[in-house]
Amino acid sequence: MKIVVYGSGCKNCKALHENTLKAVEATGTEATVDYVTDLKVIVSKGFITMPVLEIDGKVVSKGRVPSENEIAEFLK
Repeated sequence: MKIVVYGSGCKNCKALHENTLKAVEATGTEATVDYVTDLKVIVSKGFITMPVLEIDGKVVSKGRVPSENEIAEFLK
């Protein structure tokens, strides 16, 4: 599984990244978690509102910080 967190590096973006790492560990999911802060990449994907959580190429959350439990549900 490939998970990508897109964000500018702000507090919420960092919180989403941390929650994602915790959810992956708690569920035992085999996944790579990338954290992309390059605004050129973010804009090229068409994201305006951040942070964005993408799992296997599908955006599952944007503009908010889902809880660790909510992210765990996305991983199922």
